Amino acid sequence: MTLQALREIGPECWEVEQLIVLDWYDGPRSGVCRMRSPRVDLLFEVADERATPDDLDDRLFRLALLPRTAFDNLRDATATAAVDREPEQAVIERAKQEAVPTTLIVYTRDFKTLLGCWDVGSVRDVANWFDFLGI
Repeated sequence: MTLQALREIGPECWEVEQLIVLDWYDGPRSGVCRMRSPRVDLLFEVADERATPDDLDDRLFRLALLPRTAFDNLRDATATAAVDREPEQAVIERAKQEAVPTTLIVYTRDFKTLLGCWDVGSVRDVANWFDFLGI
């Protein structure tokens, strides 16, 4: 799946098949996911967040395309993580190195329901992404 194809499919049609959360605090903060639709594997990392009074926090995530083998390796490593975390960390770092950054930002609370997607181009350093995107 190319980045262009990912841009053309609206987030309302995106469907997560499998999610591996690497960091959690009042909701996912980073991880990887295998999408059923569109067929792509993604690395996601929080770009901005804001607390909500009674639910999971609002979060905006940067996305990177992940090779399918990297997702499979990470899935296998996390399955044995309770026994030995060191190999898992090595696989996570390798996956991050293999990931191809995109210019997309997605809005979600749980990474199950995607509430929006923006192509922010080369914009990187924004103090408040929610204000910048008008959310």
